[in-house]
Amino acid sequence: MAIIKANNNTLSSVTALPSGVGGNLVLVTDTTISSGATSVVLGPLTTYDKYIIELIDVNHSTSGGAILRVQYGTDASTYNNSSNYSYAMQLMVYDDAQYTSAKNTDTQFDLTFDAASQWGGDDFTNAVEGQMMVYGKQRSTTNTYPSLIWNIRGTHPSGNGGTSQLGAGYLKVNSAFTHIFIFLSTGTFTRGKVKLYGLS
Repeated sequence: MAIIKANNNTLSSVTALPSGVGGNLVLVTDTTISSGATSVVLGPLTTYDKYIIELIDVNHSTSGGAILRVQYGTDASTYNNSSNYSYAMQLMVYDDAQYTSAKNTDTQFDLTFDAASQWGGDDFTNAVEGQMMVYGKQRSTTNTYPSLIWNIRGTHPSGNGGTSQLGAGYLKVNSAFTHIFIFLSTGTFTRGKVKLYGLS
């Protein structure tokens, strides 16, 4: 079977899927994170079957570390912080160490493991890159029980070695969620870009 390749080398520059792949990949928003920002809001997520979020060179101001977090919202300012986020993730560190975490009563998704020290900030070598995939519209009731899959590449504050965080989860609430709220456990963002793509 032939291997199908994208037309461009990186997701951030892909504007269409190659021949033989169903659906269309459409850039919906391209957000530059200003220094001092506390969050990024994406939405409404009601047009496409699935969404892909690309994180590019995202960093924060807290040298002691912070956790990158996500909540779902019913509009651009109302976000669910109930203890109904269920997820599991694995962190693989540059020295071959591995850590796992699973939660079923959290108030948000923790994308960069559940220890702030795993993502040190205030340093140009510590930015994260990665993707999130958002699901929900394919259900009979659009955007209820929304799920999230993520793959984040970071830098461990000890030794500046690479880390890879893989996770998946869903919000156990039967409401129609239309927005995503990306924020930090502490401090503010210093830079970065967030691109939102729709996949039909």
